Amino acid sequence: MSQEPSPARQLPPGTSLGQYRIEEHLGTGGMGTVYKATDTKLGRAVALKLLRPEMLDASGIARFEREARVLASLNHPHVASIYDFEEHEGVRFLSLEYVPGPTLAERLRRGPMPLREAISIGSQIAAALEAAHARQIIHRDLKPANIKIAENGQVKVLDFGLAKPVEPAREVSADDNTATLTEQLTQKMTVIGTPAYMSPEQACGKDLDARTDIWSFGCVLYEALTGKQAFRGKTITETLAAVVEREPDWAVVPPATPLPVQSLLKKCLRKDPNSRLRDIGDARIELEDWLAAPAQQDSARKQSVIMRRTIISALGGAAVGAAAAGVFAIGRYRGATPRNLTRFVINAPERSMFNASFNKRIAVSPDGMHLAYNPSAQAKDIFYVRSLGELEPKLVEGVIGGAAFFSPDGRWVAFILTDGSQRLRKMSLSGGAPATVCTWEGFPGGTWAADDIIYFVSANPGGIVGVPAAGGQPKEVAKVDFAKGERLHKYPCALPGGKAVLFTVATADTESFDDAAIAVFSPATGERRILVEGGTHPRYSPSGHLVYGRNGNLLAVRFDPDRLKVTGQPSTVLEGVLMSRNTGVVNFDISASGDLVYIPGKADGGARTLVWVDRDGKAEKLPLPPRSYLHPRISPDMRKLTVETEGSNHDIHVYDFASGVLSQITTDGVSHWPVWSPDGQDIGYRSGPMGAFKLWQVPADRSRAPQQVPAEGPSQSAESYSPDG
Repeated sequence: MSQEPSPARQLPPGTSLGQYRIEEHLGTGGMGTVYKATDTKLGRAVALKLLRPEMLDASGIARFEREARVLASLNHPHVASIYDFEEHEGVRFLSLEYVPGPTLAERLRRGPMPLREAISIGSQIAAALEAAHARQIIHRDLKPANIKIAENGQVKVLDFGLAKPVEPAREVSADDNTATLTEQLTQKMTVIGTPAYMSPEQACGKDLDARTDIWSFGCVLYEALTGKQAFRGKTITETLAAVVEREPDWAVVPPATPLPVQSLLKKCLRKDPNSRLRDIGDARIELEDWLAAPAQQDSARKQSVIMRRTIISALGGAAVGAAAAGVFAIGRYRGATPRNLTRFVINAPERSMFNASFNKRIAVSPDGMHLAYNPSAQAKDIFYVRSLGELEPKLVEGVIGGAAFFSPDGRWVAFILTDGSQRLRKMSLSGGAPATVCTWEGFPGGTWAADDIIYFVSANPGGIVGVPAAGGQPKEVAKVDFAKGERLHKYPCALPGGKAVLFTVATADTESFDDAAIAVFSPATGERRILVEGGTHPRYSPSGHLVYGRNGNLLAVRFDPDRLKVTGQPSTVLEGVLMSRNTGVVNFDISASGDLVYIPGKADGGARTLVWVDRDGKAEKLPLPPRSYLHPRISPDMRKLTVETEGSNHDIHVYDFASGVLSQITTDGVSHWPVWSPDGQDIGYRSGPMGAFKLWQVPADRSRAPQQVPAEGPSQSAESYSPDG
């Protein structure tokens, strides 16, 4: 015997509502509770939407009936169908099409969608709204939770029919940014909808038309592409303030997103409805056009950054391999048409491995005929030079590691050694032993300008220095602007003619080199400016483009080397390049004649998770968000953990197991290797420029400022305390 329904509580499986048998609870919204049920007469699965008990007044019932009529008038493949509007023993409910599969909200918990999938979903949502708007129906509560995605990828839009602002007002149905809001904001106005997806006019309680759905559509498409809500706050009030006052973070929109789609997003999310996209059908057409001809669209996008004898045309189709296996690829473009493009893979010597470390591991000569690379093998870095006219590379004896770069005439290869000798050396490709240019404490990576000046980054204080290629004393030419929050410069690239140098700028407020900046400076005038926000490791392409790395991809933007200015928007031209978010290195190079060489791989140095592991090997995650954690150390009393976080900044943190609070202890951005004192009161660590670390100590409770500990030696590292401290 089945159970009788009770509208005041959630219905258990097996409950009967007339011919329908409840199978499971699917969710609760602002107006009703939804169940999966079986229609026992027709033997099919249905969704039953029951009007919530607190909505059983005249206006609530009228709104529910309006939704039934709205759905009945919409016969569209992307709108969930209605079967009937019924009542059983005082319980009013809709019998709806049951759509298996997750909601878009559930899908987005895994992160952003691939570009094509997101655009496909967007086009189907736009089609559903277009059908509704044609019948003068406005959804007013479009959000990922109201969009179902079937197994075949077909979209069904749910929950049509929320009314315009009406009296009387009702209570807030939930206190987060994904629940439908029915809060009386003033004594004269009621706002209905979901805060994070409301249009500004909806949030302000103004009259609405179809443009409010266009705004919500923009929010949904933005979230599908980025995995983030366009507008969010800790409270409903903060979220509504963001909707009314702030712009979305456009920087998180994937660079691979086609420019027409980026433009469409911005038109949908204009705060003034009079300036917003006028018809959702235009959005559908834009998205369907891209889906219908992705190859042509992608080709057109790439042609926008193509000139003769440029490597940019080779990027999208260059060979792909596995960096761990010691493989790298080169693309060559010789001639006026893409038909002369050549792509090939070169296998590194046996037992070689490439990894994303501090120094770039691959370089190509200006004429594209020589390569220099330094894979890791048998616990050390080795150095090779290879002519493309020969079958085998040549091992350079006596060189451990070395971040290589070529002279402008292609006769020399230079490298900054990574063996601790702090030497900048050069070697003639025609033969002979390497010669020392200078001895200097520098980061790996350099560039050889046309005026025979070599530029590289000084380890202390982190600016760019220049030295004559014939030898001499380096001089600082670009200082780190600490007052503006800069930490250090990296990966210089001399422009043709030697008039200016591109470089990466790491700042105090960036956790990753994905968020670093790319700048340019003129050695002659001292002029410098930021060109790109959000990228690292710039290189100049002879097509007239600045190419740089971000999140394992190469991006290109038009660049005038004479005016030192970029124009237009960057586009992704190659995916899957070995790089490090923590050091900013991107393993690729572009020759002056239009050749690309790169090491396939991904962006290394992303999020790590801290875990406890017991003696039986059972691991338990700490309740901390994933970050680039290093060197965890447990306090002597087992109550706290100190850990380093790496990226463009390195700092020390302390985690309290009891309170669950992670506190930042250092803020200089150059702190490493924390160790606890025996009494657990202090933390010792090293801090300072690379190769010139000094010992420091700070109370674990930050009760006083860090203090330097006097010690001998050019560079020091905290390893342990003696028992007496």
